[in-house]
Amino acid sequence: MLFAVDQNMRAHFCTASTVRSTGGNLLLTAAHCVNSKAVFVPQYDSTKSLAEQPHGIWPVEEWFTDKQFEHGQSSASDLDYAFGRVKTGEARTLQDATGGNTPVRTPGSDNNTTVIGYPSVGHNPQDLPVRCPTRSRSLPGYNQMQLDCAGMWGGVSGGPWFSSLEEAGGTGQIIGTVGGFNGGGPAVPASDPLYNRITYSPLFTDRFFRLYDDAQNSLHADLGPYQPPTLPFALGGADRWRNATMSAGGNFVGSAHSDLVTVWADGSVSLFQGSSSNDPKHPFSAEYKLAPAGSVWKYARALSAGSFTGTGTDGLLVRWSDGELTEYAHVDAEGFHDEKTHRPANTVLWQSAKSITTGQYTANPLRDDLLVVWADGKVSLYPDIHANGVAREAMLAKANTTWTHAEQISAGEFTGKKTHDLLVRWSDGETTIYPGVDSAGFHGEIKIREPKSPWLQAKVIAVGTFSAPGPARDVLVRWTNGGLSLFPAVDNTGTHAEVKLVE
Repeated sequence: MLFAVDQNMRAHFCTASTVRSTGGNLLLTAAHCVNSKAVFVPQYDSTKSLAEQPHGIWPVEEWFTDKQFEHGQSSASDLDYAFGRVKTGEARTLQDATGGNTPVRTPGSDNNTTVIGYPSVGHNPQDLPVRCPTRSRSLPGYNQMQLDCAGMWGGVSGGPWFSSLEEAGGTGQIIGTVGGFNGGGPAVPASDPLYNRITYSPLFTDRFFRLYDDAQNSLHADLGPYQPPTLPFALGGADRWRNATMSAGGNFVGSAHSDLVTVWADGSVSLFQGSSSNDPKHPFSAEYKLAPAGSVWKYARALSAGSFTGTGTDGLLVRWSDGELTEYAHVDAEGFHDEKTHRPANTVLWQSAKSITTGQYTANPLRDDLLVVWADGKVSLYPDIHANGVAREAMLAKANTTWTHAEQISAGEFTGKKTHDLLVRWSDGETTIYPGVDSAGFHGEIKIREPKSPWLQAKVIAVGTFSAPGPARDVLVRWTNGGLSLFPAVDNTGTHAEVKLVE
């Protein structure tokens, strides 16, 4: 813990940790914690005075920070770390007294970590450290990581992020330190619950270890201009994805893998470009904003992607709240193109179109056959919708009570039939595949998830080739809690492995 001490005041304001060094006299904290009157109190005991602390008090004599660090919200907040050299005791060094932690290169943004920090007394009357074992994820736009753990009030800045920690000796490997963007937390008022839950840390890269070497050799070298690294694309957190109301996978950008269009609760629309990597942990490489918050898309009620013309990019079908049914024959990073109205506004019948999906359900090789589940349980197929509109209807099921429980539907290629299959997530969590659907109806049913399965919490489903080129049989699921999972290569034997993209 770091205290600021002068003749009239003493108060702890940040957290720090001892790190191994040649002189045995270095601590690690955040750069925004640097204070000319700081003393370090390792393993602080709130029941004792400063003079009675078990490992003593250690005045900081010299600070080492990156000259390019900027406190705030710029990319230079990536450099929010500092080393302090403490005054060596007469009989022992700081490292002799406490042992030393080992800073190690941050392996990536997704880590199992334990964060320790001392919140200010105002939010922590017992004056005890907060300890949080959790998993980190990336902070989009920055070379930083973040975690969600309640109780991280002011005062935890500079606290170590351990990738491993020996309980007996109290030391371990450090992969981060509380700090970074906005001093280590979101730019929200203290009254916002996220204020004490969300915590950031810079990633330890080459530049960090150059500063570490300089601190061990008492050097203050200029490390030169800071060039942020090219960052892997980040989808954002569960707090964001909780607001995804519908998604559709398709070829909108020309990627080797499927892209994803997502409509958000505020009416904005995003296009996530498919990645060139076959790593299912990284299915997307960029995000394009197709519509701003407050747009007409807040009235979208059902969404499906398809190939309607056989040329150019895939497009979208949208059922709006007033019953209008619209086709955008082509969608790309620039927006929605070639709009075509299949049913006009205020079409009462189509207000009852509960779910829609588009697939290849006829001999025509295009994915342009619209399948609709109605509110009364009727199931309809409209072949070649770009050419025929909704004039031709093949009834696959009359109104019934079973299909009223279909919550999500998606076309896919799970069984290798000549026509596409239909994936259905039912209201009780059961999930089934209807193989080779065509104008003659359904030809069997394959259960891939049991009733009351975790898929009861699947609120948005999209199917595509998200993990590797090939048949459209990767299933993307947005859960009730905002988590996002990818199930690659789903087939008639089940959903197999789950890849968690957002937790």
